[in-house]
Amino acid sequence: MKKNNDIITLRSRSSGSCIATGYRLFTSIFRRVFRSSWPVAIIYGLSMALLSGYTINHIIPLMGLSQIVDPETTHTMWVKVMTTWGAFALLFVLCAVALASYGFSAMREHLQTGLVSRAPHWYGRYDWPTLGRVAVTQLWVVLIAGIVCGGIAVLWRLGVEHELTTLRIGAAVIGIILTLLMLPLCYTIYKKVLGQSFNMTAPLKGYLAGLGQIGTLFVVVLVTAIITLLMTLVIELPAIILYAANIQSQIGTLHGDETGMPTSIGWLSFCVFWISGFIEGYVHLSTLFPLYFAYGSIENEQQERRKGERLQAVTLLEP
Repeated sequence: MKKNNDIITLRSRSSGSCIATGYRLFTSIFRRVFRSSWPVAIIYGLSMALLSGYTINHIIPLMGLSQIVDPETTHTMWVKVMTTWGAFALLFVLCAVALASYGFSAMREHLQTGLVSRAPHWYGRYDWPTLGRVAVTQLWVVLIAGIVCGGIAVLWRLGVEHELTTLRIGAAVIGIILTLLMLPLCYTIYKKVLGQSFNMTAPLKGYLAGLGQIGTLFVVVLVTAIITLLMTLVIELPAIILYAANIQSQIGTLHGDETGMPTSIGWLSFCVFWISGFIEGYVHLSTLFPLYFAYGSIENEQQERRKGERLQAVTLLEP
């Protein structure tokens, strides 16, 4: 892929241009990203299959069982099942972070050189510094989101317990507002991961810069989310059909009916979830690239503003 003016990152762009250029860059470098990341994508698909399969075979039946027996009887079972489910969920999250690091690694190289190099080995390559940066920023997001969600959950619970509709509506409105106010973190995260200068005051400055362009970030995130959702529904359609069939079979079994499913349905479901998860991983990876160009647009405006301030300072100092 040659460097050209169409894919220069630090350039002012509209929301539509960020989205279109982001997907265009991803498709142009997809083979190189795939060669680098396919082993991790396989594990990502495997973790999704394990999580989905365990939910169908253990969580759903236990939910039904809890409706017809004493909850205290199923308490120990719930602890054991949720512990295992949590381990699978943690594996899935770790694989998602690792897979995302390949997208950020490609963007970081593109930002510095205008190119994305080919992995030297058929079994991919590993960019540990970028992985570490992605992991740190995701911890930020989890911490902030946990605090926000926890506060909203407390308000909502108080509204339910005291039957205060106003409090519940207020909790919902506050949740929406705080979610929107988290959008500027996208710029801060990209600035951290892509290796720009980052000191103790940088997160606040980055957030304020992103806040000034919250409209652009909102449109890019919204449109990208819709595109990703539609593509995910198409890719996951076979898995969704199998998922629904398995749930219906489990419900029927709890009521004394025969399963009605072939003996090989477990392995068939697992393979479908695995393949769907593998493909879906790259669909989700593509969502990073429109935000990459939104970051570049905001960063370009910040550089132009700083340049203007320096020129103004020089002018004032001149005799």
